[in-house]
Amino acid sequence: MNNKTLDYYNQNAKEFFAGTVAVDFNEIQDRFIEKLSGKNVLDFGCGVGGGYG
Repeated sequence: MNNKTLDYYNQNAKEFFAGTVAVDFNEIQDRFIEKLSGKNVLDFGCGVGGGYG
């Protein structure tokens, strides 16, 4: 990544966390899982993950 990308993430991480930490992904996650039909997923890639603070 170049410095512009890192700068953006560093400047916006707390705001992104605050806006997504309480989002309930269960409904969309369940709809997604229904479509898998036995397939595998490497990375769901939603939200900030755990442990950020």
